[in-house]
Amino acid sequence: MSFPYKTVLYDLDGTLIDQFNVIYRCYSFALSALSLPVPSRKTVIETVGGSMEVTMSHFVDAKNHKQAVRLFREHFQKIALDEVSVLPGVIAVLSDLQRRNCPQAVFTNKNGRAARLVCQHLKLTPFLQAIVGTNDTAYRKPQPEFTRHILKMVKTTPETCCLVGDSPFDMNAGKAVGMAVYGVETGTHSREALRVAGATEVYAGLPEWYQALTKDVVRKAEVFR
Repeated sequence: MSFPYKTVLYDLDGTLIDQFNVIYRCYSFALSALSLPVPSRKTVIETVGGSMEVTMSHFVDAKNHKQAVRLFREHFQKIALDEVSVLPGVIAVLSDLQRRNCPQAVFTNKNGRAARLVCQHLKLTPFLQAIVGTNDTAYRKPQPEFTRHILKMVKTTPETCCLVGDSPFDMNAGKAVGMAVYGVETGTHSREALRVAGATEVYAGLPEWYQALTKDVVRKAEVFR
């Protein structure tokens, strides 16, 4: 069956991969090193999505922020590949869209260098036309400038592209330029939170999203006219 978009952008953590144990360990390390309270794993995971720097600001004051960010990054470099995996069904989706000659890219608030390292380790890179994260530009999701940057990189438009992600940051990044946005429940936020943030639709995971869209092509059929 047909697929209704010419290009797909994906968030990374919670959408394509699970690296949340490593992420939590890095926050725990940084905060403990500064003798600051360490929040629960649930609290940290529910807070991530806006970039590590933004998330860290929820747990430290301005005085400690720079040092906490440095400690996180140093520890992440040491343990980044310890506990990271591709979410179920993701490779099958990426592979099938590649077979359809549909360009795909990662668009994340994870540090760009770290995102590329993880994608290479997990053998996702061959499926992706680009992997863009924070620190690659002056912007981050949901700033529209960041979304326009990735759209320009992959030579597409909001009308012919969609974004799939697990957080309101993703939903808002797509909506900022008029792009269709789909939520998945494999990450940080609930179905209700993603709906409130403006998701076009929410699915249990990437395979369910793909199955639904390859059957429901009427809504965006005009893209190919």
